[in-house]
Amino acid sequence: MRLEDEHLRRRQRYGGKEVNLPLPDELARALEAEEAEKLNEIIRAHREGDFESLRGLVSTDPSVDKGYRNKALYALGRWGNPSVIPDIERVLPELDETGRIAAIDALGQLGAKQALDVVARYSSDPAPQIRKAVVLALSRINAPEAQTRLHEMANGDPEEWIRGLAARHLEKR
Repeated sequence: MRLEDEHLRRRQRYGGKEVNLPLPDELARALEAEEAEKLNEIIRAHREGDFESLRGLVSTDPSVDKGYRNKALYALGRWGNPSVIPDIERVLPELDETGRIAAIDALGQLGAKQALDVVARYSSDPAPQIRKAVVLALSRINAPEAQTRLHEMANGDPEEWIRGLAARHLEKR
């Protein structure tokens, strides 16, 4: 396959995003890999072009593969750059449950106070797995408001196991 054909194939797979596309080969291989280690290597390398390419995958465009988007969210959360919070906030309401869990996890991994309001909005989501992600995310955000929301979940979540999880994370603080 000619290099131009490979670039076109990636451009289609990743929704035709214009942000730093085509994806760098190493990043594309990491997104296609089953194991997280390749993606963790990308995160450790901390290349600005990779960050922008990952950011370009945070989309609800149906041509963007959901698995790649979720892996991009995983990486962006661990990148440590809170400038991506508005991008995650923008797409979060449109994502399926797995995508919302990945997005909330990313916001929690960032640990930034700016993510708190976005995460807190999902503390009463009807899906228990979403609320579990919220508890874990809140436990990573170092702000009194996060602790207050954890306390509310520990006392008022409809699921006993989520109440217990929130209580355990409060004890760790």
